[in-house]
Amino acid sequence: MKNSKYTRPPLRWAGGKQRILSRLLPHIEGSGRLIEPFVGAGSVFTAAGERDIIINDANADLIEFYQCLKRDVNGYIEAAAIFFTEAHKSVEAYVANRDRFNKSESGVERAALLLYLNKFGFNGLYRVNKRNSFNVPYGHPKKLPEFPRLQLLEMAAKLQKVQIQHGDFTAAIALASAGDVVYCDPPYADASVAKRSFTAYTSDSFSWQQQQQLVDVSHAAVARGATVVISNHDNEVTRALYKGAEIHSFDVRRSVAADGEARTAARELIAVFRPPAVSRSTAGQSIPAKDAVEANIPGSNSNSNAAASTEYFDIFELSEVLGISVAKLRALGREEGWRLPPPANFGSNIGIVRWRAHEVSQWMVETGFYANGEH
Repeated sequence: MKNSKYTRPPLRWAGGKQRILSRLLPHIEGSGRLIEPFVGAGSVFTAAGERDIIINDANADLIEFYQCLKRDVNGYIEAAAIFFTEAHKSVEAYVANRDRFNKSESGVERAALLLYLNKFGFNGLYRVNKRNSFNVPYGHPKKLPEFPRLQLLEMAAKLQKVQIQHGDFTAAIALASAGDVVYCDPPYADASVAKRSFTAYTSDSFSWQQQQQLVDVSHAAVARGATVVISNHDNEVTRALYKGAEIHSFDVRRSVAADGEARTAARELIAVFRPPAVSRSTAGQSIPAKDAVEANIPGSNSNSNAAASTEYFDIFELSEVLGISVAKLRALGREEGWRLPPPANFGSNIGIVRWRAHEVSQWMVETGFYANGEH
């Protein structure tokens, strides 16, 4: 599925999000900053509208490309356009330019060669070996690739208001605070070695430990009030990895395989981790964060006499929050697989039971039980 209304970025990139922007963008809306720790080709931030944006990537060549565009797009265009001629459309020319790229120091020349290799190399891949040498073979384009002048100019204009960083994803996510949205597009995790995804964006592959670390730092960002959105394959491994998140699943066509017939639709997911204060509620109200709830538990050290009505739900309040009748709520509590969290009892003498707001919020996310009892 192509999105013609969104400007295509100048680079091709394995795992680019151009095809799924219409599905992805609604999950990253907000007035706070957008932070992209794995920016890739930049499809997402260029389509994200006017807001403060921070982009980051571990790939130094990619970040140098963005910095060159931001500093002097006209100078960059002049340096890169010379490679988009018939004289450079051959195996011999490509290999020579690839060697030139690997020997080049960081700067405009290397960034210009990156664009050439991206357009003339096989399938637009960026791949390096353990010696950090770019080794993607010639792509044998049938016709001379078009120089993306307009896309470069549009990207440069967008970058003028963007903060560019180079480094590990953890440093970028550490910047997130209340109201920010972090969109993560890490190298994908596969269900088995036999179905291995392309992950050689740098000389160090993305390990399973890093997949878990991403979830850990995401939870920390959510605790600070940020929303974290992560893309990945949809399989049992990632479902377990993103336990507790809102999961949105759909088919998407892959475009990396060498065999065109192998580029079939695959299942993809978007996992959304929201801070409790912005968890979905059919009553149109915010469910308080866990710390705010526990601070008002009777007998605690602070606010012990505060009313609990905004931190806990009795059966009538919970009925309103979930948008269902009390009778249906009682029946729901008995359904296998949909049982509500255990209620808190406020004393055997009065026999009043209430549900902790943050536990209801978590239950809604885990079960997919949202507005008007839809699940």
